[in-house]
Amino acid sequence: MFLNRTGTSTGVPRRVDYWLLAVVVALLMVGVVMVYSASFATAYVQTGNSAYWLLRQVQWLVVGTVLMAVAARIPYRFWRRFSLPLMAIVLAMLIAVVTVRSISPEIDGARRWIVLGSFISIQPSELAKLLLIFYVADWLEQKRDKLGKFTYGLIPFGLTLGLVIGLIMMEPDLGTSVVIAGIGVAMFFVAGGALIQLFGGFAMASAAFVALVATASYRMNRITIFLDPWKDPLNMGYHPIQVLLALGSGGLFGVGLGASRQKFSWLPAAHTDAIFAVIGEELGFIGATFVILLFMAFAIRGITIAMRAPDSFGVLVATGITTWVGAAGDIEYRRRDNDHPVYRDTITLHQLWWLIIVCDHAWRRSAVVDLA
Repeated sequence: MFLNRTGTSTGVPRRVDYWLLAVVVALLMVGVVMVYSASFATAYVQTGNSAYWLLRQVQWLVVGTVLMAVAARIPYRFWRRFSLPLMAIVLAMLIAVVTVRSISPEIDGARRWIVLGSFISIQPSELAKLLLIFYVADWLEQKRDKLGKFTYGLIPFGLTLGLVIGLIMMEPDLGTSVVIAGIGVAMFFVAGGALIQLFGGFAMASAAFVALVATASYRMNRITIFLDPWKDPLNMGYHPIQVLLALGSGGLFGVGLGASRQKFSWLPAAHTDAIFAVIGEELGFIGATFVILLFMAFAIRGITIAMRAPDSFGVLVATGITTWVGAAGDIEYRRRDNDHPVYRDTITLHQLWWLIIVCDHAWRRSAVVDLA
């Protein structure tokens, strides 16, 4: 997103939003350092090169930076004309993941990747997040006059979103499904959806969630372990217990960068799923809070950019991307602290601030852009 000197979005490159860029750079720097710190031991055991995962991270960081620079030069409206065919391609890929087993190997009990040969692997659910944002933004803008009607607004929107979430749940991938649901809800609300529709949609989604949990034993087991990981400390509860031990060992200032003990084969997936636990152990409460504050800063800046967008499509795209990053970060650090009772039973500062931001944005949307 580019802003002119008055702070108004133009859709034409003028100057970079340096506040947002600074937050992104800070997150990337923390990510690179902590990936190496969390992975050097297992990387050496598995590959003989302690910097293996660091090099992979830097490699994709370079690729991502180049793609960011290219994408920043393309007006966001360009993607609108391709939103429908791109969404159709992603749906086809999601269907292939759950139906064509020859190209979708099972990894850790789930099929989430399309693997073509030794060098090409694609995770369609990640592509779905971004392309769904463009598709939904286009759809909501076209239907803005009818969003207040259940038959033209909530029902078709819910069916579209439910199709994507349903395919991802079949992989299965509960975390991505929750993120996509959050993106959809935020965009629908900002586009002009009534609160009664949101409450109705939430009730239906809750019923569907309960049904999904009740009909799959592994999901029920995850809920049970979420509530009390010590019921099965050596099997399903092992991972969350090790996460809690890592976080508890960090204290206020941490044990020191690189000094984590849990990452030495005690903490599964220390450099991926459980990296926030390593951050908490090595950098302590202060370091973990700093990471959370970075995500909060991204959310604040993202909503500010959305409020300055020159058209409703831009408002919705910015809202969707901001929700995507904010929700993913929120889910990740909550999942990794598992849910010490303080996190389970109270509203954290991040959650409360996120709620205030989204509601304030929605309240002001009529003053930002005419959606009528």
